[in-house]
Amino acid sequence: MKAHCVQNDGDCRTCSLSSYGRDCRNNRIEEPTGAKLTEDTFRTYMNAVKVLETGDYYMAGYQYGLRRCWHGARFGEDEQIERMRARGGDMAAGVVDGLAGIAPRGMRGE
Repeated sequence: MKAHCVQNDGDCRTCSLSSYGRDCRNNRIEEPTGAKLTEDTFRTYMNAVKVLETGDYYMAGYQYGLRRCWHGARFGEDEQIERMRARGGDMAAGVVDGLAGIAPRGMRGE
């Protein structure tokens, strides 16, 4: 438990004082996700997908998936992810890539 914490037995992820992946003292909360992104990598990928010519559907899916990868279950809804994946095509490919925390397709030379 952190020395300054008085709520939720020190579990910042469930504390009402945390938001946007930060605790009550603005420290990043480590989220157990499949991909281990750094903040710099997250920002690089989000900016890259905006300028790469990957198509609007891929970009929208990728951004949603990457945000979910970075923020964990606090961002988005499982149902929305399933709808985007069920749609198929570029939208589904973008969501899958984003959730995996990998570079967008234009950065991988595809």
